[in-house]
Amino acid sequence: MHSGDYFALAKNSLFHRKMRSWLTVLGIIIGIAAVVGLVSIGQGFEKSLTEQLDVFGGNVVFISPGNVDADAMFDSGGFGGAQTLTGKLTTTDIAMLKGINGIEYVDGIVSQRADVVFRAEISTITVEGTNADLWKIFNIVDIEKGRILSASDRRVAVVGNTIAKDTFDKEIKAGDMIEIKGVSFRVIGVLKSGSGFAAAMVDNSISIPMQDAKDLFQETGSNEVNAIIIKAYDSADLSRVVKDIELRLDASHKNPPGEHDFSITSSDTLKARVSQITSTFTFFLGGIAAISLLVGAIGIANTMFMSVMERTRTIGILKALGAKNKDIRNIFLVESSMIGFIGGLIGVAIGSLFGIGLGIVMSGAQTRMSGMSFAPAITAELIIFAIAFSVIIGVLSGYFPARRAAKLNPVEALRYE
Repeated sequence: MHSGDYFALAKNSLFHRKMRSWLTVLGIIIGIAAVVGLVSIGQGFEKSLTEQLDVFGGNVVFISPGNVDADAMFDSGGFGGAQTLTGKLTTTDIAMLKGINGIEYVDGIVSQRADVVFRAEISTITVEGTNADLWKIFNIVDIEKGRILSASDRRVAVVGNTIAKDTFDKEIKAGDMIEIKGVSFRVIGVLKSGSGFAAAMVDNSISIPMQDAKDLFQETGSNEVNAIIIKAYDSADLSRVVKDIELRLDASHKNPPGEHDFSITSSDTLKARVSQITSTFTFFLGGIAAISLLVGAIGIANTMFMSVMERTRTIGILKALGAKNKDIRNIFLVESSMIGFIGGLIGVAIGSLFGIGLGIVMSGAQTRMSGMSFAPAITAELIIFAIAFSVIIGVLSGYFPARRAAKLNPVEALRYE
């Protein structure tokens, strides 16, 4: 028998048992659709987070006071606003770090929650003191109205979009006056909303000149900062730069060997953490979806066993006409693989639509919450894998029924009623 004969016989079998065939295919469709939809969402989420972190560049280092997880810098919508400080960082540290080879820019941030008054309304907001060059160097936010801080500014503020539009009854606009801890500031700019992960950190905060923040939040003469942000040159070895930072700060702070009173997180470290978390999440989603595939595989095996029983006399006739055991086996394997292929093809299409639809819904919710958005990562690799996997499931599920059919005694098969 030729390979074309296998496909012709398999096709005829499927079309003569349409209801059973489509019910069997449905099991594979559901499983593959679930795998493609959920895995694409997980991969899309990882890709989105990585892209948002890339806004900073792959050469950024965050230093926070105390031996705590530096990721806490992002928890309160600002730099350093949510940390329990068990150590100190100062402008002396900033000056010292500027001497490390490979560092392009070093700056500090003074951050604190404070009562802000606008038109007789009071709200507690994260207020951050920054130098004018910070946002210019990192270029991570856009201005909707007005301008960003400049070096000569005093008693002015740049307001995050959420603060400007949602915190008070009336919208804060460029030119308005606000009070921070009883001191008047003129609003010179309002940030755009929806600029991604980086902008989400400042969307719920107010930025003022560094000296103004020190005057508001610190004792006279204090040189303490809540966080230090470092940008290394693109050509620099970031791991070496981080090691040099640790050595210099440990020596300056007179820390015991192996102990730090500060925490360092690089953009590469954040990406690795994001990748680890989202990969685990994707694997978990894929595992759940794989249960549906297992049910589908059982359905294929059941259908193929029933097909062998119903076609026992046909098998006997084929063997009497000269068909070999491998020919009978191949007929049933081709039939089961066709079930897997058709189910995989339709499942990929449905799963892609499901992923896109769910991605739109989740993206809208995520954008409203944090300014971030993402789309499912429906890649060619995922599609090819899903279809190939469904075919493999079909072949494996049909193997034992096919083997049983191939071993039937032709004489007994012809006598079967």
